[in-house]
Amino acid sequence: MRLRLAVACAVLVAIAATRPPVLDEEVYLNIAAQLQGHPWRPYDWWRPMQPWGDDPAPDAFLFAHPPLHLLWVSLWTALLPWGPALRLAVATPFALLLGAAAGDLLRRESPRAQRGAWLWWASPILWLALQSGLMIDLGVVALSTAALAASLRAREAPDRPGWEWAEGVLLALACLWKYPALILVFVLSLDALRSGRRPWRAILSFGLIFGGVQLGLAALYGAPHLLHVLSEAAQISRGPLLGRAIGAVARLGVALSPILLLTLDLRGKIAVITLSAPLTLIALQDGAYTLVDHGLMALFLIGGLSALGLAFTALTQPGRSWLYGAWALAVVIGVIVGHNYASGRYLLPAILPLAILGAERLSRRALILGVLPWFALAGATSIAEHRQAQAAVDVVAQLTAAQPTPGLFTGEWTARWALRGAGWRFVSPGATLPPRALYAEPSHSSPAARPTGLVPVAVFESADTFPLRICDPERGVGLHAETLGALPLGLGLGPLERLTLYEAP
Repeated sequence: MRLRLAVACAVLVAIAATRPPVLDEEVYLNIAAQLQGHPWRPYDWWRPMQPWGDDPAPDAFLFAHPPLHLLWVSLWTALLPWGPALRLAVATPFALLLGAAAGDLLRRESPRAQRGAWLWWASPILWLALQSGLMIDLGVVALSTAALAASLRAREAPDRPGWEWAEGVLLALACLWKYPALILVFVLSLDALRSGRRPWRAILSFGLIFGGVQLGLAALYGAPHLLHVLSEAAQISRGPLLGRAIGAVARLGVALSPILLLTLDLRGKIAVITLSAPLTLIALQDGAYTLVDHGLMALFLIGGLSALGLAFTALTQPGRSWLYGAWALAVVIGVIVGHNYASGRYLLPAILPLAILGAERLSRRALILGVLPWFALAGATSIAEHRQAQAAVDVVAQLTAAQPTPGLFTGEWTARWALRGAGWRFVSPGATLPPRALYAEPSHSSPAARPTGLVPVAVFESADTFPLRICDPERGVGLHAETLGALPLGLGLGPLERLTLYEAP
């Protein structure tokens, strides 16, 4: 199973190797290029973004992520030009590690629970993470999953201390990849207390690596990076708590099939269905959503609430069931409390433990009926993300053909990558535009608030109208942030991207 899942994950990476940068892959490519001359100072870079705006800062030590992913991408961008080979080099090692670690966890379970591999591999969130491997999420979930697999191996073979050392090393690397992995430290610590274990080798190796890097960063920049980020967190804008909570639950319902509702008892089923109705109304209250939109949100909330109910149930059970339930709940709570907004990719670590717990309670027929539509949804979501990124490239090409002289622009992700590559200059919110300056604004690529007084000059629209939407703020759809739209997935028939060119007075 380990080999099969590792190959399956690598295949998903390979089939998306030709797509343009999506989401914050543009950010990491930009940072990686700046770090190539001084990798030993991983925060000596700058780009216009929150909280600095367009005013250059002496360093980017406020950047919320630890340095390992930045250095990993920088290494490969120094060796390879942008293209499929770079994507494969960055993402494939972690895809293989994630698949092998997931298989190692699954092999410990009953044959019935091992079918959770299908629930996991059918997740649209997993597909998107594997196919955007320059993002930070794939590496952290691969290292976290491998750390948990090493922990369980250490328990099974206490006479082989190497696994306990590996547990600490992998967990430290995961936390130095992305700080939310510290949630697993908390979960494993609780589990060790419950079982009476004292994994001192794991504690020592974790402390030496994680603490050593933090002390090294303190020597370079004046403070441990994690403490600095936490102390300055208020500088970064965030959505309201209730919005993040509902957004996280709905996006969990995209991650896993709502067939998990069948794992709950009658009271649980009634509670989930009853609670989904008011949450749907709250989530969609401020937009012109259709009846279909309300139905989709209700479906996703039913799936997400069912997954949470399954995790809570697992907390009443011993052994690995408790561990998996606690891991999944800690991830979801961490998204709600600790993140600035709820993104589907933030829930990636919770999918495997929930899939294992769910498969144990589902019949073979129910599992097949639940998995098949989610396989189709995963494929359609992958296509939607690819086509939306390509639509951003297409409208920028239309713009540059009509207006060869570069101007200014707002927007993020693929649009920012394409516009910057065409010589246009990004401007932050609140910037004063020079008289007669040209200003390009993509509608679906997280544009900033438009300066007042601008005069529309031209509109460029993509010919692609793929109906499944993952980011369409005009329709209230935002899989990657509930602040972009309450619905994680939606339907639409208009252009996938629209870019408007304005002129300043």
